Amino acid sequence: MHTNTTLLFNPQLFTISLSQGLFLRMGHELFLWTVPFFFMITGFLLLGASKPLNYSTAIKKYVFRIFFALLLFSVPFAVLKLYGETHTVSCVGVIRAFVGNDSLSHLWYLYALIGLYLIAPILKIAVQRMENNSILAFLALSFVFCFLFPMISNISGYNIAFRMPLSYSVFYFIAGFYCRRLFECGRVNNKICGVVVAVSAAVIVLLVYFGAYRCVSDDYACPLIAVMSVSLFLFFLNLNMTVNEKWGRRLWVVDRLCFTVYLIHPVFIQLAYRKLNCVPIGSCHWIGATIIAFVVFSVLSYFFAVVLTKIPLLKRVLA
Repeated sequence: MHTNTTLLFNPQLFTISLSQGLFLRMGHELFLWTVPFFFMITGFLLLGASKPLNYSTAIKKYVFRIFFALLLFSVPFAVLKLYGETHTVSCVGVIRAFVGNDSLSHLWYLYALIGLYLIAPILKIAVQRMENNSILAFLALSFVFCFLFPMISNISGYNIAFRMPLSYSVFYFIAGFYCRRLFECGRVNNKICGVVVAVSAAVIVLLVYFGAYRCVSDDYACPLIAVMSVSLFLFFLNLNMTVNEKWGRRLWVVDRLCFTVYLIHPVFIQLAYRKLNCVPIGSCHWIGATIIAFVVFSVLSYFFAVVLTKIPLLKRVLA
């Protein structure tokens, strides 16, 4: 997604044709489920665990780790960005960049995650005492107020003032817990989930092709993305897959690197596109070049993730 969006959302830097715009936009829209997945996995694991979660544990085990990761990565990025734009660096400027997430924009997820960790102890007590129907009712109301009403307002041009004071991250957070409940009760139908995902993807492709994607699918708080994300999450959750112990260990090693990959991958994208002017859409075989660029960014990110997680100071935060 970031391989595409860096090109798509910076028209002042990169000139793209109509066909390239369609390709890049589809690559963005079809992978908008990824961030909701992060929130749902967190809700699945954190809210669904049988072990109690108090504020001491939430802050010491979860919040501090994410906060230190932000310090370790956003501050150097902020320094580089400030120096590149103004050729001067000040403590006040770095602090403002850190507080306002003005270094690398993808780090916004960590700021949101800290907020979720801080309300997780209360949410966990609430949802674990609620029946499935009550959780479903809450999610349905959240969907209507936080997803559906804004979409209707956007399409119709008439403002709907009714709002629920919640963000989409909370919706996905609790949805992850509810998906766990459904899975444990054996109430997940993969055929239905698969059909919903396929239809959602087809609608997204059509919307992008006809230039109407902003109506229902342009960000994480859109109904179509929510339906697709939850259905795909349930589909993967109920997928009957087994791996032997050898491959299980390998997958676990890769899994432990993913957080670091998330933190550093935009560095290689920005370096290639902005500094080295190595832009895949400039090639005559730009579709293949874009796919190759994605593979190169992934390999570099995982390689440097291995290096960074070997450093004792960073290992406790990253691994």
